[in-house]
Amino acid sequence: MGKNKSSKARVPSGTGSVSTTRQVKQEKLGWPAAFALAALASTISFYGTVATLGEWLNNPVPLDFTAGDSEGLSSSVHPADFVPPCGARDFLASVPVPGLHLVCVDEKDGPGSPLLVSIFPRSRNETALSFTIDRKVGTNPYWFLHRALEKFAGVENRTVNPWAMFTESGKRITNAQELLAAPTVLVYEGGSFIWPGVEVGHKQIVELAEGAPAVMETISMQPLVFSIDDFLTLLECDYIQAHASPRVAQSGVSLMDKDKGKAATEWRTSSTYFMPSRGHAPLQAIDARVASLTRVPTGHQELVQVLRYREGEKYDAHHDFFDPALYAKDPNTLRMTQHGKVNRMATVLWYLSDVQAGGKQTNSNSG
Repeated sequence: MGKNKSSKARVPSGTGSVSTTRQVKQEKLGWPAAFALAALASTISFYGTVATLGEWLNNPVPLDFTAGDSEGLSSSVHPADFVPPCGARDFLASVPVPGLHLVCVDEKDGPGSPLLVSIFPRSRNETALSFTIDRKVGTNPYWFLHRALEKFAGVENRTVNPWAMFTESGKRITNAQELLAAPTVLVYEGGSFIWPGVEVGHKQIVELAEGAPAVMETISMQPLVFSIDDFLTLLECDYIQAHASPRVAQSGVSLMDKDKGKAATEWRTSSTYFMPSRGHAPLQAIDARVASLTRVPTGHQELVQVLRYREGEKYDAHHDFFDPALYAKDPNTLRMTQHGKVNRMATVLWYLSDVQAGGKQTNSNSG
């Protein structure tokens, strides 16, 4: 239960199991959180493929293009010898990641000198491409890299959001100074930052809202799922349970067009309460913690969804995002998602209690 930005959840549990989605920290530390990102092919994340640059390397085409910047200056792009993965080495993934590309930019001989650019499409090394951008003093390397990524690396907008560049820590890159200062540039065709999973077992440090670092471990690459221990304190777990328990009611389901007329209990038998953060300082702290974890503002978060599973209750396999094509006859879902323009991007799931036996959550594509 908890906080949605997009998710994929199945949580049949033992007697009296309670969970939620969203997070917080400190004091005595409580149950772990599972952070599921880019659940399958979320309509707002990345769908589609990028051009295979290996084909370009085997059959090179002229890379010359000239375009003036705001000051009328110009640049040309030329192929260069392949170079090592620079800072991208730590982010090369065990499996291709559609819509995520790694880029290294280096001023070869100091400010104003040619830029050596290395691109690793889909976070992989097999089809890496290197080239130089020769520029006159004063040209904007951010603008020229932007054009080069689109023209020669096939980077394009996959959603209503324009593709974007980020630093390793999730800060959006918007100018040349930020670009040249970044050891590695992460290019997201979906326009939103998502922590790179790299490989199962990979661990990375994430700074949370309270300033304390958290260790985030990749536990699945397809779908991308992370785990963080002690994300909530025991006091926070107790607080949410105490407020939500008297208010839970039969969980609902948004039915796809093909399932209209069926009872929600065919798929879901749990109980739910959507808990507002207003008036609850612990939840507001958790909201801030979730925002710092996901790098998405609190204004994009849903209410904390508290779920209770008694013995034998379930929620069958499902997607947490909404494909508008499957809800074409559901005006409420279409209105909520603005016909697919707004959708869930990630789910942050916490366990608020434990049971002696039974109960689990599975991600059907993670093996």
